[in-house]
Amino acid sequence: MKLAGRIPPHIGNLTFLVYLNMSKILLHGNIPEEISHLHRLRIDLTWKNFTGEVPRSWFSSLHRLEVLFLYENKLNGLIPDEIGNLRKLKDLRLQNNRSNGPVPAVILNISLLEFVSLRNNCLWRRSPPNICSHNVMRLRGLVLSRNMFYGEIPSSLSRCEQLETLSLANNNFSGILPREIENMTTLW
Repeated sequence: MKLAGRIPPHIGNLTFLVYLNMSKILLHGNIPEEISHLHRLRIDLTWKNFTGEVPRSWFSSLHRLEVLFLYENKLNGLIPDEIGNLRKLKDLRLQNNRSNGPVPAVILNISLLEFVSLRNNCLWRRSPPNICSHNVMRLRGLVLSRNMFYGEIPSSLSRCEQLETLSLANNNFSGILPREIENMTTLW
């Protein structure tokens, strides 16, 4: 049996829902704002044909969200600054969409973040945000390839002492690779 269609707005009534995985269902259209009512949720809406923007209400009400997988869709627009409200977020995967504009610096405020993939969008910034500040010490993966980042690669990336995966390919970076990054022993 194949399921297809749109996510109905009534999904917001399932307030005790903890994990939403619709990765094998043929869904399309906009992502309903009513998902923001599901405060305990881990979200996997990958490999869909969702269009439009992620509703901003998600970022103000999903305070317990730890996992947000929205990759392989057709989502567009800016990644809103409100993403910084997701204080429990550990894994953020928005790759292979049509998101554009600058990456919000508020991602730095998400101290539990372990993995970020924004690959293959239309994101830009003079350099990627100082994502390896003292606030984000658990980061193990940072994938920013196939965007429009420019400027020098910041040596501050070396402060991510647990970083195992770093992908910056196919951007418009200039200059040389900072020596501090060359000496990182955890990268493979």
